[in-house]
Amino acid sequence: MNERDDLPIRQAFDQLTPSDAAKARMRRRLTTVQDAPAPRRRWALPLTAAACAAALLAGILLLQWPKTPSVSPSDPTSEELFELDTAKMTLGQLYPSAVYAGATYSSTGPVETADIGEKLAGVTIAGFMPEYGSLDAELYAVRGISADYFIAARFPDKEPENYYGMWNADYTPVSLSQLIDDLNLRENLRFGQIEYNYWENNRLTTIRYTLPDTAVIWELLLDEDAPLIEDSTMHPYDLSIGIDVDTIGYRNIAIMLHEDGCLSTNILAADRYFPIGKDKIDAFLAYVTAHGEAAIQEYPFDMSAPNASCIPE
Repeated sequence: MNERDDLPIRQAFDQLTPSDAAKARMRRRLTTVQDAPAPRRRWALPLTAAACAAALLAGILLLQWPKTPSVSPSDPTSEELFELDTAKMTLGQLYPSAVYAGATYSSTGPVETADIGEKLAGVTIAGFMPEYGSLDAELYAVRGISADYFIAARFPDKEPENYYGMWNADYTPVSLSQLIDDLNLRENLRFGQIEYNYWENNRLTTIRYTLPDTAVIWELLLDEDAPLIEDSTMHPYDLSIGIDVDTIGYRNIAIMLHEDGCLSTNILAADRYFPIGKDKIDAFLAYVTAHGEAAIQEYPFDMSAPNASCIPE
């Protein structure tokens, strides 16, 4: 989008003024009130439209961001439910799960040959449906990445030139610093936009911030040896940071910053958090609202209207 095309969005954003309650919340959150519009609480959902709104927000997040690392197909329970075009599926999708060192690894996407390390084992991998039988495969380390989290599979009898990534959903680092080291994130992590979704006047709005320097993310959020905690309770979050992870090929996933001072990411399975501290998240929030370049998108539907639809027109 060029600057001229972006002008209406910028004008709309400039006219967006937080409510008094939102301003008061931000004064409590920040040591200095910023000129930029302050994010509003995303969980202020009208109760009469809660079910529809939740389904809509879930659909938007699935389509846009964040996404989970795994892209392997789900096992069909009946041919009547849907028909897969297996001719367009990769071997990594047709044979999506392998066991190595007592852990189960699930297929993600292709891995560059230059990133392949030592051979770890030879295994037999079953197809995702019985009619596909099984194939002999070789498992390899990926350079710079811990095999506890991620390996690569090759099918020498079918596609000897291709390698397919596989991740271990049960991987559990003891701390944030171990996650960073095991995935070589100082070299592999790429940051995208900062995103905030909130409801106001029964409408869903997304604000996306672009930072002038993403090094502040490392300085304020990731330079911390926080322990990992496992917790299945709800942790509302203020902001999401879009990320890509090179080498292992993850695209369009996220780091989430939670109101209670925790950080999480869908690099890992659900319910795993790092308590980095509210002070660090508040400092980052202040930086984003003061220095980030913001664009606003409002979805054109009103959940308060009679027979309101969850689908934008």
